[in-house]
Amino acid sequence: MPRFARRLVWIGVLIAPLAFGGLPAEWVENGPFRCPSRLLLEVDCPGCGLTRATYHALHGHWERAWDYNPLVAVALPVGVGLWLYWLWQERKVWRPPRSRGE
Repeated sequence: MPRFARRLVWIGVLIAPLAFGGLPAEWVENGPFRCPSRLLLEVDCPGCGLTRATYHALHGHWERAWDYNPLVAVALPVGVGLWLYWLWQERKVWRPPRSRGE
């Protein structure tokens, strides 16, 4: 992947959690983007609950997060760990290229 494209991906990966965290709770609860399971069957799927649980956990509402999906206690730390690992592995994108003489 070209260096410029990798930098764009990097910026997106850094900004996405901030954008998600900045959404108002009403958007996450009843926003314009609805899960097909929730929309068609009126049943919350585990993914819906995990999304809402993650949102509330990131905002410090631990009881509400647990009510939506207890798996957030495992999924959030694992997700943050994988995110940090990916950032660490991709950090060379921002380093200037080394010349062959070094």
